[in-house]
Amino acid sequence: MCNNEKKVFITSDLHIGHKNILKHQPNRIEFMGLKDYNDIEGHDNYIFNLFDTTVKKNDEVFILGDLALLPIEEARKVILKLKRKGANIHLVVGNHDKTNIRLGTLFNSMTPLKEYKFKKTQFPFLDGTFRCVMCHYPLVTWADKTHGSVCLHGHTHNNSPWENTGCDLRLNVGIDTDFAQGKLITLEQVYDWYNKKLDGLTPEEYIQKCTDENPTFVR
Repeated sequence: MCNNEKKVFITSDLHIGHKNILKHQPNRIEFMGLKDYNDIEGHDNYIFNLFDTTVKKNDEVFILGDLALLPIEEARKVILKLKRKGANIHLVVGNHDKTNIRLGTLFNSMTPLKEYKFKKTQFPFLDGTFRCVMCHYPLVTWADKTHGSVCLHGHTHNNSPWENTGCDLRLNVGIDTDFAQGKLITLEQVYDWYNKKLDGLTPEEYIQKCTDENPTFVR
């Protein structure tokens, strides 16, 4: 992809301003280089710096829930900080977004579930149209699953690392996961993961293989 082409980033569970997040997800202390469990200021600054150094004007960023746990005026400042480089920010609502919902006009889109078709004409690294269903929660089945669409989600942090290893074309994009390693995941990374899962099969062949090998596989 040329440098002047926009990029797509996907992430989840940033939990900006959440005072207890470092107790629930102590792995952040190490990969964010924080002082201790109470260093929420360092935690939030890590995320702001991550956005400032990663995204650029007109990039698309999909945040799949649990953006910030703050009073409304503080949450407003957070959203504006994430947008200060000119990226388009989309919120897929999570269970900790009650305040952020009230600031919906600051997002380029806000919805509890988002279906998106990425086109090869816009993203030349794709082999064709790449269909994604984005939700805060991991789904058992979703639109066009039988035709190889991918479910992207968050919510479970790094507490269920086996999620990304099963047969399902379902990927946890949360910032805590081993897949993300504290970074924003790119569409290229998701597509590379997808192709490795297919291992040369068409999407339909892959889903049929999953069904044949596991009678309990949900199509």
